[in-house]
Amino acid sequence: MVRHWVLMKGMKQDQRHWVDLPQRLADAFGGRVLCLDLPGAGTEVERPAPATVAALAADVHGRWEAARGDDGPWGVMAFSLGGMVALQWAATWPDGLGAVVVGNTSAGDASPPWRRITPPALVRMARAASTRDPVAREHAVLGLISARQTDARRAELARRYADLQAERPLSGATLLAQLRAGAGFRAPRHLDVPLLVLTGGGDRFVDPRCGAALARRYGAPRAHHPDAGHDLGLDAPAWVVAAARAWCDGEDPTSVVSGG
Repeated sequence: MVRHWVLMKGMKQDQRHWVDLPQRLADAFGGRVLCLDLPGAGTEVERPAPATVAALAADVHGRWEAARGDDGPWGVMAFSLGGMVALQWAATWPDGLGAVVVGNTSAGDASPPWRRITPPALVRMARAASTRDPVAREHAVLGLISARQTDARRAELARRYADLQAERPLSGATLLAQLRAGAGFRAPRHLDVPLLVLTGGGDRFVDPRCGAALARRYGAPRAHHPDAGHDLGLDAPAWVVAAARAWCDGEDPTSVVSGG
């Protein structure tokens, strides 16, 4: 039975953006939760970011091996680019893993480019990047990755995220490397670790059909939230944890109520 979890964020974010999901996960499973940032982000902001998912997976796997101790098995929960890293990790180093949960992720050999990053998302990303005011820029990004926040909550988060970026600024080189890594990712042929795929019907960044394609490829269950956006941990943390818990308990994760 999986009790301990690794959490990984996706492009442009780090563990400070998880809000309360790590605590919810720890409370639900009664184990440790280890948040690992990708190279070039968060705690690893001073390190160069590799431009392949394979190199990212090797890096986080090595740091997990150094930190995990003797407890196990562990689960990996990761969204977007982090989900690609989790799939590669599980395919390459399955030992010690008992579950993988990926959310709103994709692969280049399973979905076309215009679904992996939707054309409207590209336009909104370009507009956000050209915005000089950091709070306005983060507000624009939140409008792209979140679909369930009130205007007041989005404004609050935009201010907080702008402060986070000022504290540990993600470089343009890191963002470019992350984009290259995601674009070049191809799904592993086979997984020996049980997989749950999560998707959000309100995802404006990655078409939910990308997650459905991965679920079909691996014969994995897919739990779909009807209106959560790309950042599932922000928009529907209670639902994410409940779906993972139900699945790990051998229950149907698709039957979890999507209210939170």
